Amino acid sequence: MYTATKIAAALIAGLIGTSTMAQAGDFIDKREKRQAQRIYNGIQDGSLDFQEAGKQIKGQARVRRQEQRLRNSGGGLNTKERLYLHNQLNKEAVKLRHRRNN
Repeated sequence: MYTATKIAAALIAGLIGTSTMAQAGDFIDKREKRQAQRIYNGIQDGSLDFQEAGKQIKGQARVRRQEQRLRNSGGGLNTKERLYLHNQLNKEAVKLRHRRNN
């Protein structure tokens, strides 16, 4: 269990540490970090097992890749793109809540 916790902590640290090309104070990045912290907390308190945490980390990484693609496609994020990313983060948050409470 200790090894799994160390691996999960390293994955979460990587998730938190990889800042996209965002401006300081970008709400999307803050939200991604809060969700990553919730994943880490779930591992620590035992409400998420390693497999569930891996699925959540993959989901978070998918949203982060989408964000990077949108930012690179032309001068940052417009309102429609921000709403899309918020919806994707909402879906990931619902999955996380379900996995932590099952």
